This record gives sequence, structure tokens and C-alpha cells, in this order.
Amino acid sequence: MFRILLQACFLTLAIAQTVPDDLSNYTTTIYLPYASKFSLNKTPTINATIEGKSFLFPVDTGSTGLLIGAPQLPSLSNTTGTPTYQYLAKTLYTGRFVRLNITFPGTNNTSARSELPILVVDKSVACPKYNTTTNTGKCPDKAAPQNDLRKVLILGVGFGFNLPTSGLPYAIPSHNPFLTIRAINGTETKANTFRNGYTLSTKGVHLGLTRSNTKGYNWVKLDKGTTGDLHDWAKVKTQIHIDAQGPYNGTAVVDTSTGYMYIQAEPAGSVPNTTVADTVHKPLDKAKKLTVVKPGTHLEFGFPVGKDAEGVAGFDFSVGEVKKGVPEWVFPTRVGTGPHVVAGRGLLEGFSIGFDAEGGWFGFKCLVCGEGEKKGKTGKKGTGKGEGAVKRGGA
Repeated sequence: MFRILLQACFLTLAIAQTVPDDLSNYTTTIYLPYASKFSLNKTPTINATIEGKSFLFPVDTGSTGLLIGAPQLPSLSNTTGTPTYQYLAKTLYTGRFVRLNITFPGTNNTSARSELPILVVDKSVACPKYNTTTNTGKCPDKAAPQNDLRKVLILGVGFGFNLPTSGLPYAIPSHNPFLTIRAINGTETKANTFRNGYTLSTKGVHLGLTRSNTKGYNWVKLDKGTTGDLHDWAKVKTQIHIDAQGPYNGTAVVDTSTGYMYIQAEPAGSVPNTTVADTVHKPLDKAKKLTVVKPGTHLEFGFPVGKDAEGVAGFDFSVGEVKKGVPEWVFPTRVGTGPHVVAGRGLLEGFSIGFDAEGGWFGFKCLVCGEGEKKGKTGKKGTGKGEGAVKRGGA
């Protein structure tokens, strides 16, 4: 199901020549363990401190930016900062950007300090009818219910979200708490020893890429982002097959904030779907229905797109399978302009992932390749070998 794909030797060598410098000179890093055991049922969390107050932040790779409800930082004046807003997950957040330090405690009494504009939220409303093109920070629904600001806490560390009309104009590297690390253990980070980026697994996060913490990773080159920022990169490309139809070329996001998967093939193709009783949302309503991808539909994803770059990583499954990494629900979606997949945190059971913000690479480390052979099963393409795939950083 999860696999590192192999390539012909001449193709492997051609790709390998485009890989930038290795990571042997980069030695500054810190490991942030999750605060609790990884679960498909909840977003992983890490500890952090802001303004002397401790928080348990959900690590969200499906957004960019740190959001916190104003009541949770009572030491801040309600007039401090620059007015702003953000529209995320059908919710409109309005408040102020305040430049603050956030400290992440690591293992063995280590710590990392990030400095960035934090969105201190003064108002949060559910606003599904918000138009990201015409509604600039104001919800058209005057009766939109307000959310409890004491529960607004988001640590968005993803990339590639600041697209036109996304509603996320500040989903940029300078607002990413994992890309704005200023010091580790009280010592200022240096560009020649600290490789800006991170790896993320079911155990925790490494900030600062090194040869050691990227060992075994296979890397996909990313396109440049929408700004001139050298750390701004577009989402990773993928090829999608649905019941052997396709490929549908699009983008992918590994979103740790959800345990589900969302997929779109339009306008190139379609996704078989059916309607079932809603057992997802609480409180349960037997009369409410959900549109889901039809059970038994075979989904296959390869990274990245294009014959000259195939063979880095891939995974596939049939909807409804009860296997490691397979989401309980897969939802068809029709947002954006083309094919894409939002893979939930379940993907981390098959791959650890990495993001190199300096060179523009997205990495996969297969954790279960070859399990089928080891257990006597006939798993698809599960060789467990990485010799033929693109490697970097001494992997």
C-alpha cells in the first residue's frame, strides 16, 4: 500500500544530478516530541510557551500561521497589533497581528525560540457563505454564531496555501512558526549550520534538517510559491488514479488536522460516490446524510507528476479497507480549480514526511514498505527498497 517506487538506472542518475547539496554541514537541530501518543482520532500536539504562559498546541500541516484567542493572552493590551483577518476551514478569524516569541521545549532540556507575527483573535465566527474574493474580512451572515475564543488555538506549519482568492494572504513563510526559528538552546541560529525546514512523524518533529534526521528520505522537488520569498514553495504535485482511470495530475497536502481524506478529480475526471448516514458529526442525527467516496473504489497516488520524476513514493488502497493508514472516511470535494487530495494524518502511519524550505523539497520516508513480503502477503509494489529512488542528505 505504501511504497518507495523504483526507476530505471539511467533515469535515477539523471534526477540525482539535480539534487542540491547534501546536509553534512548542517548540524543545528532540535527534536520536539508530541505531548501524547499519536492517534488517528485527534490532531497531534506539542507544548509551547508564549508570554510566560504554557499552551498545548495542535500541530496543523493543513494551514499556515499561529492563531490564539485574545482571552488566552491577558497580558496583551486589546489595542496592541495590526488589524487583520484569516478565513480558514469555513471560519472567519478577525483580530490583530502581534509580533511575539514562542518557545518550544524539546527533549533533554533543549528549547527553540520562534519569533513571528501571531494572529491574536478578537472574534471568530462560523461563516460557510464567505466569499474569499469579495468579502474582505467581513462575514456576510450577520447572524453567524461566534466561537469561544478560549478554544481558538492553531499552530499552522504547512505551506503552499497563499494562493489568490484563498482567503489566506498571510499563509507565508514569515508567519510559519516552524520556519521562523531564531535560537536553539539560547544560541542564535546560523544559516550555514541550520537548514530551515522540518521532519514530522507519528512521534514528533525535528526542526532544522540534518544528514542524520533525513536519513532514508526520498525527495520530490517543489515549484516556487506565489511570492518572492526564498522559502515560499507550492504544494507537492501528485498523480491520482481512481479505479485505474487517470492519471489526474494535481496537488497533495498531508493535513495532520484531520483523520479523513478529501479528494477531487474534476475537471479531468470524477470520483464514484454514494450517500450514507452521518456517523461523523456530533451530536448524531440519523436523518442527516453524508456524500462519501463509494466503498471499494481503488485510489492510487504517486509523487510527483511527470514521467521524468516518477518513482519517488506512492500509496494506494481501496476505500473501506481496514488497514494501517487507511482513513475511515474518504470524501469527494469540489473546491479549487483542479484535481487534488488532502491526505489526513493517517498517512503518517506509512510515511514520515519532511519539508526543506531552503531548497524546495518535500520528503517521504517509507515506514512500512516490504511489510507484505515480510508477512507472506502479496502487497502491491511493496519492495521495501529505496536504492532506485531519489535521495539526498546522505539518505
